[in-house]
Amino acid sequence: MEKDFQSDIQAIQKIDAVSSILEVVCLTTGMGFAAVARVTEDRWVACAVKDDIAFGLKPGGELKVETTICNEIRQSGNAVVIDHVAQDALFCKHPTPGMYGFQSYISMPIVRSDGSFFGTLCAIDPRPVVLNTPHPLALRNASWADPRRQGWAGRHALGFQMPMLPERSLRADGAARVERILRAWAGPDWAATAEFDEVVRRNRDAMLIPGVAHCALEYFRWAVRSQARPDGQRFAAELARPVEVPVLQLHGTRDPAMLERTARASARWVAAERYQYRALPAVGHFPHQEAAAATTALIADFLAG
Repeated sequence: MEKDFQSDIQAIQKIDAVSSILEVVCLTTGMGFAAVARVTEDRWVACAVKDDIAFGLKPGGELKVETTICNEIRQSGNAVVIDHVAQDALFCKHPTPGMYGFQSYISMPIVRSDGSFFGTLCAIDPRPVVLNTPHPLALRNASWADPRRQGWAGRHALGFQMPMLPERSLRADGAARVERILRAWAGPDWAATAEFDEVVRRNRDAMLIPGVAHCALEYFRWAVRSQARPDGQRFAAELARPVEVPVLQLHGTRDPAMLERTARASARWVAAERYQYRALPAVGHFPHQEAAAATTALIADFLAG
């Protein structure tokens, strides 16, 4: 391996928060493989890996860059999110998912402080994974139609539209605002546990990595700004198609950022006989962490049925 790539791998390995970031990516998306990759015009090299699906890559492992979607991200600079390859208008015929056997995919560009492209933070899974819940159009509609409730609950998204200042706010005082957000959005039972304190520590550490705050905010910026742009209109048109696969939606009743009435409105885009909604009492915005056992049991029952 060329020396410059080995130094990149070593640099990533020395960042303690990287393993936490990969774990958080897998936990929050439900996907089984996540990696930080160095991507150039002719190389794709794994620098750090979390592999729970036996994909087989380890740090230093390579894929042919021309066979990866990360190469397209290197060229465009745009993130890619795919819930279900078979139903995605842009990627259903793309050769990469079939070559590597995945149905869900997410990848974000990693950019150095000087603006140059380093690589990607990416995740895959052989199963379709719903990465946007509640249904994005349900959230969009509720934010406009119910500004005093869902609009106010999601006011943070408007604050994140400002340039530069939100990034500074998230990183200030050792990323103290990250802890405030987690405490505000979590259910009271989980927020009183030692596990919650550990989650806070890892997320604060992750937010201090250069570029992480910007990437975390770009999701909110695109969601708001794209609504009047052609790419956002194409996105909404694709999402307006009915979901044809069975759907289980889990929602914490104490979620202050995503109101339960907004979550329940997602049923509009799924056939009634294919839709199941389960509310988790006393749980906030993070059901998979706050009530891991209950969440796992509900998913397992859904898949068994």
